[in-house]
Amino acid sequence: MRIVTAIVVAATLAASLAARAATTETAQPAPTAKPPAAAPSAAPAKPAPSPAASPTANAAPAAAASPAPRKTSTTTDELAKMLDQAGLDYHREEDHLRVTFRWNDNRSQAVVLQPQPDIDDVPVLEIYSGVMELDQEHPLTLKVAQRLLEATGDQSLGYFGIEDVEGRPWVFCYHNLPSKGLTPQVLERALRLVGELADEMEKEQTGKDEF
Repeated sequence: MRIVTAIVVAATLAASLAARAATTETAQPAPTAKPPAAAPSAAPAKPAPSPAASPTANAAPAAAASPAPRKTSTTTDELAKMLDQAGLDYHREEDHLRVTFRWNDNRSQAVVLQPQPDIDDVPVLEIYSGVMELDQEHPLTLKVAQRLLEATGDQSLGYFGIEDVEGRPWVFCYHNLPSKGLTPQVLERALRLVGELADEMEKEQTGKDEF
């Protein structure tokens, strides 16, 4: 956007100078002209109006009303009840629940459950677990990206993705599933599998156990 804007401004300025030079009656340099006023910035999705169009034609359409917030039927209370029934300890936070699994190799992995907005009136929850932060020590290389895609394709459950957390990119393992009709046993198994996948990828990519 910055390059395109610079080209448009340069072209506009060149055209303005050429027009002034053409109307100059003397060979002497024209007096320094007052720079043209900067054009107001437009929203990225709004096309620039055509100079030859009439004001009526250029009138922007009325802004569409903001869509109503999607309903979230899944609640942390019902998820907590299922965790209780599955015999899992958890930590309740503002809008999600956190379960920590401890493996036999002295590693552990925290897994989060979070209600999501309904999809076509189907209540949904998301399960996710951190893998690693993408930084100078562990950058997102082509090799890493290919490995995440290959692992996602090989898995029957769960997928890897990248998401910004407070402006910093992280790799997570995710799984989304409907909460309607979900049993404590199925939820416990899904949580455990996401934790295992995330922990294995963390160990493979970093050799550490930070999550």
